[in-house]
Amino acid sequence: MGSDGINRKTIKRYKSIKEYVEKSYLNYSGNCEVLKTVKVDTSDIPGIKNLEFYSAIRMKDGKVYGVVTLCEDTGDEWITFKKLYEEELPYYFNCPQSVLKLLDRTSDKNALLWRENCVRTISKMPLLPC
Repeated sequence: MGSDGINRKTIKRYKSIKEYVEKSYLNYSGNCEVLKTVKVDTSDIPGIKNLEFYSAIRMKDGKVYGVVTLCEDTGDEWITFKKLYEEELPYYFNCPQSVLKLLDRTSDKNALLWRENCVRTISKMPLLPC
């Protein structure tokens, strides 16, 4: 699964990149309600801004799932985004408790492992193998 790019001029219609993620990127087809989104800045290379957005979203089936949205801003004309659902076992575990506590129970093995590794990251414990 690839990433999506958006022109910097389009982003300027929103107050922030977080607002774009919540109002347009996650809910482009109107099929979900974003309950909460938290931004985590993981930038470690000068000149490149890497952001992780952790969201709790309620889908039309009424269930609340976790979603990671990755954002890379290199300062040029385009900003790239990639959306990963918890069932895909994204290898990004910086999700805060405030988002995790909103998620519905699940029996999906990947989602459970992702959630456990997020808790382990918060607690500074070693991650479980993925």
